[in-house]
Amino acid sequence: MSGAPWTSVLLVVSMITAVAEPRIGQSRGGTTPVAMTSLPVSLSVVATGATRDGRLVLLVLWRGAPRWYSSGNRRSAHGGGDQKGGINTTLQYGDVQVAVSFDPATNSAAINGKTMTVPAGTNVFLVDGVDTRSGGALTKALRIDDADVDLHPRLGFSGWTQVLRRSREVVAFLQCDRVPVDPRSVEPCQHLR
Repeated sequence: MSGAPWTSVLLVVSMITAVAEPRIGQSRGGTTPVAMTSLPVSLSVVATGATRDGRLVLLVLWRGAPRWYSSGNRRSAHGGGDQKGGINTTLQYGDVQVAVSFDPATNSAAINGKTMTVPAGTNVFLVDGVDTRSGGALTKALRIDDADVDLHPRLGFSGWTQVLRRSREVVAFLQCDRVPVDPRSVEPCQHLR
């Protein structure tokens, strides 16, 4: 990647992490709040990570064409967790909007308005084609080791790289091998090859 495109990606990262800054404190009902962060992790993938008490509740990898997340001026992120342990978030990148709701207690999810049941223990969704007319589709629901997960923005990409490398399927989904990576880059693909 050359310097100019990476600069635009950094702007997206700054905007989204500012909007999706982890919450602090205790929810009513005693459930610890969810910390959520969304940021580009490869040329074609944005990751949304939700953690509670240092454990991964949900990781969604949203894949589209290269740099789909850098088009247009509208960028926003909204979401959080509910008292029963559910997660929901909506991201807007230009004309592309993606949304997920997930209830790990009932193994139910809604991705871009499509409701489904996922296997028990699922904590990762791979969603492909998010920038197409159909809005994309879940291609795989899986589980990765969620011990000692820290996706806080203060860690930059290093926390994400540690989590992403826990699954070969996740690494393959990032398509790191298809796009040249600037050796000076700090993005996960540079360290996952």
